[in-house]
Amino acid sequence: MAQAANNNRNFENNNPLALTESPYDFIIHLSDPNAILDSRGFSVQFPQGKQSYDDKVKSLRKCGHWFVVNVVGRYNVGKTYVVQLLSGINLDHSFVERTQGVSVSLPVLTAENRTMIALIDTAGSRTPVTFETETKAFSDATYLKQVTDSFIQQVAFKSAEIFIFVLNQLTLDDELALSTLYDRLKDNGMKRREVKGRLVLVHNYFNLSSTIHAEKVVEYELQGIFGARKCSDGYWMSDNFKHFVLINNNTDEGNQYNENSIEQLRAVIKGSSVQATEDVLKATIDSIQYQLNLIVEQTSSETGSDETAPTNDACATGAAKVKVSKNDYEIIRTAPIQLELEIKQVTVDSTERQPKWIICTKSPIPANIKLSKNLKFKDDGSVSVDHSSVYVPNFQISRLEDGDMEILVECPEALLPTINHTVRGHTIIIEAEKHKNKLKDDYFNTRLGGKFEIEVPVSKIEEDITYDFSKISRKYENGIIKITVPA
Repeated sequence: MAQAANNNRNFENNNPLALTESPYDFIIHLSDPNAILDSRGFSVQFPQGKQSYDDKVKSLRKCGHWFVVNVVGRYNVGKTYVVQLLSGINLDHSFVERTQGVSVSLPVLTAENRTMIALIDTAGSRTPVTFETETKAFSDATYLKQVTDSFIQQVAFKSAEIFIFVLNQLTLDDELALSTLYDRLKDNGMKRREVKGRLVLVHNYFNLSSTIHAEKVVEYELQGIFGARKCSDGYWMSDNFKHFVLINNNTDEGNQYNENSIEQLRAVIKGSSVQATEDVLKATIDSIQYQLNLIVEQTSSETGSDETAPTNDACATGAAKVKVSKNDYEIIRTAPIQLELEIKQVTVDSTERQPKWIICTKSPIPANIKLSKNLKFKDDGSVSVDHSSVYVPNFQISRLEDGDMEILVECPEALLPTINHTVRGHTIIIEAEKHKNKLKDDYFNTRLGGKFEIEVPVSKIEEDITYDFSKISRKYENGIIKITVPA
């Protein structure tokens, strides 16, 4: 795996196309979240040079407000072509050059196009898996690809303000992805009208070469499926979306058709009400940092350096913290991971044409910070650590007949020195660790173990009784921690 990564880096550094002919202003290669954790970092390329990029950003800031647009959609539906039309740059070779990560194009302002659009392009969802059969098992490759795909899409989602969803002829995958993106924007507090201004659809019928053919498909798909109607401005409108249509541009008719659609799309983007983004690169790095902290965790010291730990060993996760409320409880991290990232220039070989830049952590990462083996892929496409796989003991909180509060925590095989409780105000915090009993030659092990912390807000659970916290008693027998709080 390390050799494959080195080969990828060598290709990126020695490939002249990657440095001189790329149409993007910067490219962040997010091929594997582990690159941060093993100190390789994420490679950043500035095709025209970092100074050229900085100068362009400085000059563009004088021209007005930025619109950061994320072009999303399935693999191979023509997202890059849409980027080309919106940005006014030549992306012909990018139909065969697949970017692993996030590519950003800043606007090329002309007399015809004065819209300040920064375009975020990704490889798209459901891209095929590539892996070295001799160094990586198929299941490992597909799992890492799933993590990486989700990671990239979430970084792009967090970085953008406006979303262009590109599709060819509508599929169920498109409908599911579109529904998910729509719901996520609404969950962020947007009303339906706001979502309609932030999420637009581009129907890229690149297989249709004439407007006559396009109109037939539009009649079936936009009118029949979405119930859309054509507006006086030229684009289509359904209950939830604005729709724009592109066709094959190999003819003058196709070129003119697409130019009109793009002009309408730019006008809609320009009319959007969004927050200002002064530095697209910094915003993207902040998004990478945020998402990375959601998928890493601190392993216990005895498993932190164990590269051969079984993937089904749920004990390898960090400690669980349980916060109890009056009627429920939630599992959170005891110490959320807070990796801080920065971009820096690395040592340059005198034979290389451009300096190397990487995104890395500001300080060294402890060896026990790892990409979690217990990730949960949510319906909205996001991914985070699944805390249901950390050890959370069964516990019971009761009021006894004399009014005392009794807290019972089942913890067989507890490591006795770790059992403790503390009082913070009117809250009791119970800590302990269950022995993991993990053997090197386990065939299968579903026995959870590890550290835990249970936070019990006594006064909120029982508001009508005053408890004497100075006389709390604790004992451990038959695998049960028993704490009594006298009334």
